[in-house]
Amino acid sequence: MMLRGFLLTLLTVLAGLLGGCAMQPPAPPVTSVALNDAPLPAFSIDGRLAMHAGKDSGQMGLHWRHTPQGDTVELYSPLGQTLGRLTRDASGASLTDSSQHTYYAHTLDSLSRQRLGWSLPFDGLADWVSGAAVPQQPYEVQRHAADAPLQMQQSGWTVTYLRWRMVGDRRLPDRIDLVGDGVRARLLVSQWQVDP
Repeated sequence: MMLRGFLLTLLTVLAGLLGGCAMQPPAPPVTSVALNDAPLPAFSIDGRLAMHAGKDSGQMGLHWRHTPQGDTVELYSPLGQTLGRLTRDASGASLTDSSQHTYYAHTLDSLSRQRLGWSLPFDGLADWVSGAAVPQQPYEVQRHAADAPLQMQQSGWTVTYLRWRMVGDRRLPDRIDLVGDGVRARLLVSQWQVDP
């Protein structure tokens, strides 16, 4: 509860300092694209995450390292202070806060719900971030007009791809909106690193 209170207080203060963290209107996509055929098995991204969960909102920097063996997500305040570190591997998930207290659960989803009161769908997020649907799960894709953002619905979430870029020979999204389970989030990727 103390961690949740700390993070909520920090997010509230940051929202006030930043004049609120309202989502910007969607930018038109650079080009008309479709989903990638398969997710990336390993990548690293740096970027920013704006979150709205109920009456709580905030913005944070992140560095995310994803491999088939697990994930490490480091969260930073807009001023560069460490907010926490989320990790996931075969043994489960952990969250270490800025005071170096560590909490454990079976999954990142359940851990963030326990400690923060809301959850991002971490199990599908690595696939969605790489511009692909979660394999072997039903999904729908929509585009309302030729210049409209690509939108996918999967596992009760709506993922809207607002902008893409070329990284090597692959198109990858760098601006994504996620809506579901009482949460609205926008991920802005400033740097992609794709592992072979």
